[in-house]
Amino acid sequence: MAVRHVLRSRVALLALVNAMGASTHQRTVSSTLAGLRAATSPADWHRARRQQILEEAPAVRELIGADARTLPLLVSINAAQFGCAVAAAQHLPNTALVPAALTLGSTLSLWSFALLHDVAHSTAKLPPWLPRKRALSACSMPSVFGYFLYLRYGHLEHHKAFGKQPLSALFNSEQVPFEDGDALFVAHRQSLPGDAEGEPLGFFGEAVGGLGMSISRSFYALGWSDERGWMHNAAVYSAGMTFERAALCVNDKLTALIGRNLFFPHKPRAFHQTCATHARAQAAVHLCMLVLGGPSALVWLFCAELGWQLPCHPAFAMFVSNHPSIANDEAGMRGAAGGESLRGCQPTSSIYIGAVRAGPASARLRVRPGSYNQGLKASQ
Repeated sequence: MAVRHVLRSRVALLALVNAMGASTHQRTVSSTLAGLRAATSPADWHRARRQQILEEAPAVRELIGADARTLPLLVSINAAQFGCAVAAAQHLPNTALVPAALTLGSTLSLWSFALLHDVAHSTAKLPPWLPRKRALSACSMPSVFGYFLYLRYGHLEHHKAFGKQPLSALFNSEQVPFEDGDALFVAHRQSLPGDAEGEPLGFFGEAVGGLGMSISRSFYALGWSDERGWMHNAAVYSAGMTFERAALCVNDKLTALIGRNLFFPHKPRAFHQTCATHARAQAAVHLCMLVLGGPSALVWLFCAELGWQLPCHPAFAMFVSNHPSIANDEAGMRGAAGGESLRGCQPTSSIYIGAVRAGPASARLRVRPGSYNQGLKASQ
């Protein structure tokens, strides 16, 4: 029951898998495409997708609403992560600690993220004395960088504006929330609005905004190759993700020291104050873990936070497939009223085919998914 609750954001997909073969997968994809054709915004798409899930798996309806189990379970998982990090640092050599963190620790991190997602969407029942924003900050720890910044300022905007802004708009932004927080997660592996088809991807200066340099875009632009195959692209993606996570860890400590998040130089003071407060609280947790377990405890946290986003973890298929780029002009999916084509997301396009397996994940890395048709071919 606890595991099902942790994965409530994906429980509909798992319910569909039990009765789904390859032909049913094709039917589901076709039905989702029909819903996309009628959508005129990412928010419309999400509402249509939610309705489709409820029609396919009515039992999911019982999970709707604020749940009092979320917060206790989230606290328990975070406590388990803290305990595992310290215990592993005390008793395991790094040759055993790293694989354990990439699997067990990373699964705990993913569960924590899924529950924090419910807190962000106000579907977790919180006590009156605990505001949602404070719960997001406190319950994002322990982590080396964590999910707080994205869930506080980026995730809800994703539901309204996915695929509408170039990467530079996020780093040049002068508003508190991100224009589209999910763009930060897909820049490692796909084109974004503003990228010209057939042209080299920009990863420096005005092309990315902010400090003028993007680690994720650099690896993708310079290393990704349609000709070298999916294993090469998996290595490029993994290297980019790892280096970027490491840079975020360093930036987190700089933010705690100087009181500003240097990755977003133009954002207002309120944003930087929130970042600094969270970074300083997180630094206190890290200091405690250093005292109890030494540096290896933080190595555990880094691997745990990174692992489920890499090909070594089964959940990687969900992460990579969650937001393929959709070029709706090519797929013929304009809004019902016509006009500018909708650039949305397709969470189930290549996650499950029959039994859960690694195949769809590797297939996603075979091509640069500049269009939905191209991504769909890779997933089949």
